[in-house]
Parts: sequence; C-alpha cells; structure tokens
Amino acid sequence: MARTENSADLRQLITDRFMERTQDEWASPLDEGRCIWAPVQTLDEIIGDPQVIANEFTTTMEPPENGEFQFVTVLMRFHRTPTEVAELAAELGQHTETVLLDLGCSWDDITRLKDRGAII
Repeated sequence: MARTENSADLRQLITDRFMERTQDEWASPLDEGRCIWAPVQTLDEIIGDPQVIANEFTTTMEPPENGEFQFVTVLMRFHRTPTEVAELAAELGQHTETVLLDLGCSWDDITRLKDRGAII
C-alpha cells in the first residue's frame, strides 16, 4: 500500500539512480543481479539489431519520390495468419479529395478548402 501511495516518488528515485550511469555501465550489474532487462532501442538501432535481422523483421520498399529505404515490419509471427507489408502508408493528404468527394463535397468546395489552407 505504501509503495502505491509513494509511486511517484519511487519512480523519481529509480529514474535518478539510473541516470547516474550509462546503459553499458548498468548492463553488468543488472546481469549479475539476474535481472530481466533490455535496452530501449531507437529505430536506427532496431534496423541493425542482429536478432531483428535473424528473424527477418525488416523489409525494404521503394516509394517513387524518395528511393529505397528499410523499415521494421510486424514484430510478431502468426502461424495461421501470416503478415506482410502490402504497401506504403498514404502520403499526407493523398486521399483527401477522394474522401471529401465520397462525403458529398463538390470540387468547388474542395478548391475553397484548399484556398483557405484547411486541406492540402
């Protein structure tokens, strides 16, 4: 009960303590203490992670404007429901006109919205 009442203070104490050393400096004491831990990686670190590569959790795509790039895919595997990246996410504003037309807007409405800067 006391831990719950003091959880904000406890989190701050733990945070302050972990800030005293680098991740590399904490690795050995955490391993020696048989703690289960792992670093939080950036996207750049994940792309190069040997386990991510071994499990084929990355793929490469080539959007028309930007050239080829590599990214992380779904980090789970399902036996009966395989996952794959079918296509890239839409560009900002890519489907705006189509959606507005489907909602009943006219081309004049869309032009006015664009002129006001309300849509791209």
